[in-house]
Amino acid sequence: MIEKTYPVATKLAKNGLIHTQRLFQLLSEESSLLRKSETPELLTGIAAEKQLLVAQLNQFTQQLSQILNTENLILDQDGIKNYLEKAKNAGLKATELSQYWFEITELSKKCRDQNERNGASIDLLTRHTQRSLQIIKGSGQSINTYGPDGTTSTEHNSQNLVSSV
Repeated sequence: MIEKTYPVATKLAKNGLIHTQRLFQLLSEESSLLRKSETPELLTGIAAEKQLLVAQLNQFTQQLSQILNTENLILDQDGIKNYLEKAKNAGLKATELSQYWFEITELSKKCRDQNERNGASIDLLTRHTQRSLQIIKGSGQSINTYGPDGTTSTEHNSQNLVSSV
């Protein structure tokens, strides 16, 4: 059976690698735009393309999982390793699939790390924007603290930039 599924798995992995490379490229572009404080429209376009790529990568994962299931394996590092061993034992040259999988795994780690950094940047920019709006509107920032007896208290810090007369 592996003789029939291996070419399909290799083609899937090649496409998965292409999608993963594009996702990393988009995350890098997003990072650059966040550092430059570019217009939200550019970030919105990247976000939409990222969603499409994630959907395609999810489909890739499901399809590869189905292939591994035909060999009674699950989609994880051990499952791929066992699939590659079965391919070698069946006389198939498994280097191409092995290389694709290695690159997908390594690039996925980089994508995860870059996505976390981008998320932290977005969070920081959002908090900065919210604080700026609070100052402009004159609304105070609430700070929750704990007193010596363990009860919570809320302090309001108000700094008006513009006041109405």
